[in-house]
Amino acid sequence: MSKKVSVSTEIKDKIKNKIKIKDKIKNKIKDKIKAKAIKDNIFWNLHFSAIAFVYIIPLLILSPYLDNLFGPLNKDKTYIYILGETAFHLLVLILFYVYKRKLIDYILSKIYGDIDFNFYHQDILLSFISSIILVGSQKNLITKIRYLNNMTITYEIKNIFDTTNVF
Repeated sequence: MSKKVSVSTEIKDKIKNKIKIKDKIKNKIKDKIKAKAIKDNIFWNLHFSAIAFVYIIPLLILSPYLDNLFGPLNKDKTYIYILGETAFHLLVLILFYVYKRKLIDYILSKIYGDIDFNFYHQDILLSFISSIILVGSQKNLITKIRYLNNMTITYEIKNIFDTTNVF
């Protein structure tokens, strides 16, 4: 009877040792996975910062030049001329924004290879910041839009109180 008990305890001890070894291996694997995840997270954050820098710096440099291409508001021009100039300015801004984005994506693909950096949230953040910088730095455009807005409101108010054109 004692022989059976000793054999069964030996078997139990061997099983316990195997379980401990498996748990140690699992813990080592988990630790390696956590360390890799942390390294990957740091890697992507650094690359996103570099990419954000590459997207934003050209905007900060080129936006004022783009604004100066069209010049300041000239109130001696007609309403239609100012409206056309403002529409053309907006069109150039849109084209600049789209092609700047494509050019930078092309450059980044050449630098980093096949890594896709256009993640949804990062893409939205970069687009939002880029559009604020691009439109916010257009002082002449903003001045023209305000002037056109004031002219339109003044014209509408003048026509509301004008009774000579009633049919």
